[in-house]
Amino acid sequence: MVKMNRSLSIICLIFLFSLQSYGQKTVSTKSGQQVEVSDIGTFKIVVDTLDQNQPDAGYQQVASYLKNLEAEKVAESVRLEQQQFNLGFGISKAKNEKNSAEEKKTKAEMEQLKARNGKVNSELKSIAKDLLMFRQLCKETEKQDVVKKYAKKYGITLLQGVEYTPKEIVSDPETIPQEQILNQESSIAEKNNRVTTDTSTPVPIMSTEGESRIEKINALIERQNSKKDGEDDCNFIFNGKDIASGKRLTQTKFSHFFGYTSKRLENYFKAQEYLTCTASIEKLAGDYFINLELRFKSKDVKKSYGKIKAGDFMKVLFVNGLSIFLKATEDSEAFIEQYTGNTIYKVKYKFKDKEDFSSSSRHYLDTVGLMWSSGFEEYVIYQVDYLQNQVFCIEHAD
Repeated sequence: MVKMNRSLSIICLIFLFSLQSYGQKTVSTKSGQQVEVSDIGTFKIVVDTLDQNQPDAGYQQVASYLKNLEAEKVAESVRLEQQQFNLGFGISKAKNEKNSAEEKKTKAEMEQLKARNGKVNSELKSIAKDLLMFRQLCKETEKQDVVKKYAKKYGITLLQGVEYTPKEIVSDPETIPQEQILNQESSIAEKNNRVTTDTSTPVPIMSTEGESRIEKINALIERQNSKKDGEDDCNFIFNGKDIASGKRLTQTKFSHFFGYTSKRLENYFKAQEYLTCTASIEKLAGDYFINLELRFKSKDVKKSYGKIKAGDFMKVLFVNGLSIFLKATEDSEAFIEQYTGNTIYKVKYKFKDKEDFSSSSRHYLDTVGLMWSSGFEEYVIYQVDYLQNQVFCIEHAD
């Protein structure tokens, strides 16, 4: 009698839970939309106002596709969760009835459902990330290129008149404070015979060579897609009390920032860059810095570049046109690495204030320009989210 009552209780409990779980529920997605989902897998987008201020037909076509795809995956996940919920009670029932064969079979089905739902949730994360990135890039860079890139990635056939030809970045150097730099193009090597020591009117070395915006977008998307879920980019070489100053010091590990090879040298440096730069972000008490290690594959670089002096600036230009200026804290002279013959410069630049530092986490990078004693040189940045990631690490360090 007790056994029968127990079985009846379990059946009633399953029935009550099933009633409670069945029906419709509204899910807020990671991309910001709200989706009404039923337990059988049907769905309807309830709130869809995030892209209403975008009149561009191509933008709307890609955004609509991604939103519907995200909603579809949400509905599938809800349906799989409901199936797991039901199987859970099936396992409990089999245990209570001591039906080991049924219990084993139901557990195997549960594992399959979990695996499928894990895959669906992984796809859902990727779609939400792409939708957020799509919106952000359309705000900060050439919208037409972004539309075309995501349309290609998801196999969307753009409507007639919506498929665009990517525009080229046209070099348009901004005027440096005190109008130090002229809008003129040339390479450092070509300036060797005209190096000036008068830093009040330094010679411009080069401006950014024309490159397609789509290349930057490609680089960012590939970087985002290659990153594993939950992967932590925050690696520190120091996070504690600095013995020398007695202040709190937090510094990220050096990692790749940019590379550069002039067109004139491309035939000689096909497998590697002529210049590679690694960087590290540092916070010492209330001051913020970026440390650069510039490594040239030559021992004769000093003749062309000279040195970087204390007070020389580093210009950081973002894709939305905003820029900030940092200053070198001390002189940086070239030194030759004996076993490689490489020329290395180590430079520390200070952010003007916390606002400049924090703003670096809100925008994607376009170029970085350095003032050398022989002039100014600008470098295209492909790791456009470098400062975003590193500033985040510093601001969230324990």
